[in-house]
Amino acid sequence: MGERVEYRDDQRVKQIGRIQEVQGKGKAARYSVLNEQTQKLDQCSEQDIERELER
Repeated sequence: MGERVEYRDDQRVKQIGRIQEVQGKGKAARYSVLNEQTQKLDQCSEQDIERELER
């Protein structure tokens, strides 16, 4: 947790945020990501995470 990532939100738009919580494992994992721009939590799946960014 705490990794800074680039991910796609519900509208499939690329966003940047930090992982706050992970539920499950592998392809079934669900992530709560704190969006850097909106300061809101987004829910996404493993496939929505594009890449890990440097801190």
